[in-house]
Amino acid sequence: RFIALNEFCKSKFVAGGLPADRIDVKPNFVDWVPEPVWAQRRGGVYVGRLSEEKGVEVLMQALRSYPGHQVEVVGAGPFEAQVREVAGPAYKG
Repeated sequence: RFIALNEFCKSKFVAGGLPADRIDVKPNFVDWVPEPVWAQRRGGVYVGRLSEEKGVEVLMQALRSYPGHQVEVVGAGPFEAQVREVAGPAYKG
């Protein structure tokens, strides 16, 4: 048995000399999802430890620089108080 992902591939296998009766078409099992429209997005999400090694200071700088964008923050750590102040209601703890 041979497996082809679509009829086009099967026809190419047959043209290459494989017996058609031994080739089954089994499409990919993942449905294609269209690419998101990025222009509609105005924020993001951060989930992790609120500490220096995770780059939370960079996150806080970005939050201050782009006030129209909201980033939901989920986590705890040494920078929790500062993140709560900068992120406001977007901080979920």
